[in-house]
Amino acid sequence: ISYFKRIFTCTELNTSKNEAYIYREAAEYMSTDVKSTFVFEDMLHAVKAASGGGFKTVAVEDAASKNDKAQIKKSADYYMSDFSDFEGFWSFASRE
Repeated sequence: ISYFKRIFTCTELNTSKNEAYIYREAAEYMSTDVKSTFVFEDMLHAVKAASGGGFKTVAVEDAASKNDKAQIKKSADYYMSDFSDFEGFWSFASRE
């Protein structure tokens, strides 16, 4: 947690990850453009919400989402089986 200056929660913002509001609030806080901001998520509905909000999405595999894995891979801009794939992500992100 020491790597983050601010953490946003759905409870705090009275929202859910079924909509892009939480991601827009975070982008505004960071002063980043939505289209150049990557959202990392592990649930299908959250990947779809972020993508629908105009964000670039990075799906990270999670056992809880194993039944949605194919749809998540199809919906996300980039898919990581775990966080050890940051080299692959950086390669992808540098082309964006």
